[in-house]
Amino acid sequence: MKLYQTVNKVEKLFTILGKDLNRFQDASKLGCLPGCGLCCHKADIEASVLEMLPFAYHLLKKNKAAVFYEKLLPRMNEPICVLLAPVLTEHSEGFCTDYKNRPLICRLFGFSAMLNKSHKPVLVTCKIIKESDPVNYEIAVISIENGGYVPLISNYFSQLRNIDPDLGTKMLTINLAMVKALEIVLNYYSYRRKPKNSG
Repeated sequence: MKLYQTVNKVEKLFTILGKDLNRFQDASKLGCLPGCGLCCHKADIEASVLEMLPFAYHLLKKNKAAVFYEKLLPRMNEPICVLLAPVLTEHSEGFCTDYKNRPLICRLFGFSAMLNKSHKPVLVTCKIIKESDPVNYEIAVISIENGGYVPLISNYFSQLRNIDPDLGTKMLTINLAMVKALEIVLNYYSYRRKPKNSG
């Protein structure tokens, strides 16, 4: 499979996930507090290289991949994601400086579920959402217990691995996953025509 085809498949998965998360959030009325971003400040967030390929690919299209790679290398073992913005700006979607190309866990956390030992879905969300909206949180938990819809984390990671088991299985700290994704993209296009920047 060509690299751009792999990137397209990952982006399609992200689009499907976005619709699924919107469906759950619309039904549950749960949402992040404006300006929170506490989860973005967590150390050692992990991602697979495959999840970071769209990010690396789009940097390449903007002719920024090599420069970003050189800046990232000395920071690849830092515990906090290098894409974290120190403050929110007026038009930002969140604390991520490349929100559109963020990895799965950054998309899933707060509004998805994992299966417990009894294979029952359990909502994975943060303390702030629970405490700021306890009524809707409890309604969502009861709905899930009664078979209501919730995106399952394992389903999306399984779909991701199906795209490319080699790149989609091993989890790395997010900065290291970015480094590896950039290396793949830069190496792949070192002897091929680079894709055009579509915007």
